Amino acid sequence: MFWLAYVLIGSSPMERMGRGCMPVNWAGRAATTVAAVFSSGAEARMQAASAEAFDGCRFFLFRQFYAEELRELRKLRDGGEGADTSAEAAGKAVTP
Repeated sequence: MFWLAYVLIGSSPMERMGRGCMPVNWAGRAATTVAAVFSSGAEARMQAASAEAFDGCRFFLFRQFYAEELRELRKLRDGGEGADTSAEAAGKAVTP
């Protein structure tokens, strides 16, 4: 319960996403520490894997909670409500 409150009182979306993924970071640190016992190569691989997991967690939270806001901001930036900002639109060929 305290962790949830800690996440929600973050002042920015990036801070909330980082706080929300802290358990992933903690587990990665623990696994990296254990891997360091075996070899420096294993430690480096575990660091890379845990960093990738942390980034994946933040990306997941972004897509779940903030993707719609990003779409709205892109619409405003690109000139209004009718702007098509979807991934499909980026791949469409322009025909005269």
